Amino acid sequence: MSDAVRPLRERELEQLLAIRQIAFLDRATVDDPETRARHLARLPYTWGHFVGEALASAAVMYPFEAFVAGARVPVGGLAAVLSAPEHRRRGGVRKLLARLLAELQRAGVGWCLEYPFDSRFYARYGFASVPSGAALKVPSERLYRGAAPAGARRVGAEAAPQLAEIYAAWAASYTFALVRGGRAEAARASWPRLLEAPRFSYLLEDAYCVLELTEAEGEQTLTVHDYAYRSPAGYDALWRFIGSFHGQVRWVRVQLADDDPLLLELQPYGTGALPPLQARLVDVPRALAAFSSPHSTRFVLRVEDAFCPWNARTFGVELGPEVALTPTAALPDLTLDVATLAQLVSGALSASAAARTGAVRGDLRAARALAALAGEHRPFMPVADFF
Repeated sequence: MSDAVRPLRERELEQLLAIRQIAFLDRATVDDPETRARHLARLPYTWGHFVGEALASAAVMYPFEAFVAGARVPVGGLAAVLSAPEHRRRGGVRKLLARLLAELQRAGVGWCLEYPFDSRFYARYGFASVPSGAALKVPSERLYRGAAPAGARRVGAEAAPQLAEIYAAWAASYTFALVRGGRAEAARASWPRLLEAPRFSYLLEDAYCVLELTEAEGEQTLTVHDYAYRSPAGYDALWRFIGSFHGQVRWVRVQLADDDPLLLELQPYGTGALPPLQARLVDVPRALAAFSSPHSTRFVLRVEDAFCPWNARTFGVELGPEVALTPTAALPDLTLDVATLAQLVSGALSASAAARTGAVRGDLRAARALAALAGEHRPFMPVADFF
């Protein structure tokens, strides 16, 4: 029986939802208006692997933008990958991923991001695990800094443009933080979804936070769903405001980026509850062209990529204010696989650690030059943007 990978059609939503009932324990049906509207909104980004007329596997590839080392670049957001039980372990997802990554490459997209059910599954297709901060459950007294800051103001959806401006300034400090809005916004509805009740939001001096209160066994917990700041004054106002809930709440749940000084102090309260994040270099020359190097240098790089053959090449690399990779027949100074390259240039892995563990072979100076592309930008995606 013939098989094919193609975009899903509206009349095939019922097949998709039937598989979701098993794969995701999703009991929604196509007859529910909200469910239908939600899936129609992301139908332009939904692909299926079909065996005959039967939907065997499906996935969503959102056309996102993300900040990478301070630049806004297009990225694919791989989500909702599933297979019907009768078609599992027959190579359907592999065919689906191969087509989706090829489509991204043809569209000029350099990166693909995803949250895996098992990082080992996607590692075989060249996805690399990267850090995304830490989830903490902190006693509220550890955050107490005195009175709430002056000027704190509760806001609703009408303040989304102001919150978005603060978020964008803050998110640009990180690699893989999503740009909120854009082509996929009809399916994602970032700010309306984030600000809906029972959450409540406060605008502060150069900062904001989106919070929710819950109670269990007589203890209240404050969950920080989202926050951002764009100045030292904003950082101070943010934590003074969150800490001012001490006396009402016992616990504060929050995600901190790896470079937040608070994380050094509060590491013992880590919960390990964050979903893992993985990144895939879809098109190596295009992805690296978004970077800028503080030092000018040249070397020859061999990239190993068993799943995206257009990346499996030897490149002459020129680093400087602009980064350029050109195919060459010269012998490589440095050899690594595509996952290690993704970790080096995103700031997830140091060159010395890659060398110590055998992840790179050849000239360590070339590996250090690649790792320096990340600058001070660490990988981080707020859990509010989980997709």
